[in-house]
Amino acid sequence: MMNNGGILSQGGPVMALLLPLSVIAFSVIVERVWVLGRERKGAFLILAQLEHMAPGEDFSGELLRLLQDEKFRSLSVGRILQTLLSGRGVPEQMERLSRSQGSLEEISLRKNMWILDTTITMAPLLGLLGTILGIVVSFHVMNLSGLKNPSQITGGVAQALIATATGLLIAIITLGFNNFLLSRIRNIHLVINAISGRLLLLLGEGLKDSGLHKDGEEAK
Repeated sequence: MMNNGGILSQGGPVMALLLPLSVIAFSVIVERVWVLGRERKGAFLILAQLEHMAPGEDFSGELLRLLQDEKFRSLSVGRILQTLLSGRGVPEQMERLSRSQGSLEEISLRKNMWILDTTITMAPLLGLLGTILGIVVSFHVMNLSGLKNPSQITGGVAQALIATATGLLIAIITLGFNNFLLSRIRNIHLVINAISGRLLLLLGEGLKDSGLHKDGEEAK
């Protein structure tokens, strides 16, 4: 019985491209799942804190601790909060600042997602190329020896089928994770917009002494 390594080795030269492509895509998926998981957790945590705050209430307790946590400040929601709290001014200016920073953070959330898009498109095409090469091999064998060597002819057919199946499998798996990650990015972006709107409302209605100065220190 042929093992998986033997089956893959029969896929022809395109396997030298398909397998590294799948490894790169899987690495991006793992990295984005981890990063977006942290972003989602931080965003919902801040939203829960802001929902319990009233206009004029100081930033204190858990929220203040989070804003002083270096790991949290590296998250998208942390950077947006720092930007808004350190740039207080006219409400219209704050709204523009919020939208601008939100757009930058969405770019950060989508980091390396283009690799998944490329994999979804390229893997089936490489599989199709492998199919063509496999058929060419089969016809070449038939031209040389006719039907005297059926095993060599079927070897070319096997190469074509393995390459096609591998390309489709990589694309299908990558497509599923790509859609999942894009959905998570949209959800995080919506939560961040809700956080920005809530914070702007609190600041606009009288949150003047937030417990933080522009340099991020507690108010004296």
